[in-house]
Amino acid sequence: MAVTNNRQIEICFSGGTTSMMRHWLGKAQSGDPANHQYRYYPQATGDLGDRMAQALGRAWAEGVDRAVIVGIDCPFVTEWDFDRAFAALDRADLVLGAARDGGYYLIGANRPRKPQTAETLAQILFKDIPWSTDRVFALTLAAAQRHGLHVVTLNTYDDIDHPEDIPLLQTATGWDQQRISAIVPTYNEAQQIAATLKSIASAHNLEIILADGGSTDATIAIARSLSLPCPLHIHLTPNGGRARQCNAAAQQASGEILLFVHADTRLPPNFDVFVRGALYGAGRRSAAIAGAFELRTDSDRAGMRRIERWANWRSRRLSLPYGDQAMFLAASTFHDVGGFPDLPIMDDYALVRQLAKQGKVVTLPLGVTTSARRWERLGLWKTTAINQAIVMAYELGVAPDRLARWYRRQV
Repeated sequence: MAVTNNRQIEICFSGGTTSMMRHWLGKAQSGDPANHQYRYYPQATGDLGDRMAQALGRAWAEGVDRAVIVGIDCPFVTEWDFDRAFAALDRADLVLGAARDGGYYLIGANRPRKPQTAETLAQILFKDIPWSTDRVFALTLAAAQRHGLHVVTLNTYDDIDHPEDIPLLQTATGWDQQRISAIVPTYNEAQQIAATLKSIASAHNLEIILADGGSTDATIAIARSLSLPCPLHIHLTPNGGRARQCNAAAQQASGEILLFVHADTRLPPNFDVFVRGALYGAGRRSAAIAGAFELRTDSDRAGMRRIERWANWRSRRLSLPYGDQAMFLAASTFHDVGGFPDLPIMDDYALVRQLAKQGKVVTLPLGVTTSARRWERLGLWKTTAINQAIVMAYELGVAPDRLARWYRRQV
């Protein structure tokens, strides 16, 4: 990201498209009194130095006097740091913000008066630097000073490079302050439940509520036998159906966030960071009223990949994720809308449709892994056809009780 002297913001991205970036981040920052516009540019090819050289070169070519580049992996940077960086360029040639791992999170420079000088400066700053090592900051500083550049350094901050750095992100943003209650509805899931609970339990500040509908196999015994690093509560709702199981468990939940996970679905590592970020951003409620994950399955069949792509397109474009994508929302929102409708089928669909009328339902750019057992048992296209027939019939007003009876006959 390059921030120019009039605080125009350029976002340089790799992967995705400009329209996707604009859909995600918007045209300008919400509540920005200066209405600063965002510009989006694909990153250049080459190494990190080549990419930063292009960003600075573009800013200078547009006549910008001072430009600052900041990475997205340092959550400790504030507006005050930007103010200091631009102020430093009033008296210096270069400004650097050191990362504690030996790199840097920010670099800024004044526009050279001659184009050839700009090329030389890019060579000094970005060529022959061993990126992703602990020598990046020191070598850049030494090269600048060796060529007579006046350098001002800013505060040293941690950045986020590895999974073990996630607690730093949680500390910086306050995302870990909202407790997550993961609700797992079960009925005879002895074959699946251990893997599902283990995929959930490593998250920070989380409890699991197993909402059992009267299992007659070893589901509950297996769950109780696991040594999980988080609280596990078991709530029994016999013969109630999944909607009632989830609603009853939600009444017992202590978390500010509710996450509903099917018993045959495994969550990705660090899912809790993404969930909190989607709902609360940097410690504040965001525009998202609810969210879910992309759908992936444990099948390696090509036809299954096509079904996953369709499901993720529907989820993202139509704001219509299904229950097997691990839906999440604030507990207050869930209770305000009355929870899952008391339906024998289509309860998750009905809830998402209701939520989408009130706010943005986001799909996170990482996937859960759901068992493909039903697709494998019934066939890929038969299962898909049944699902779509149920949705269309529901939208046409067919009673859910009737749909549930028909569905049970098909599966």
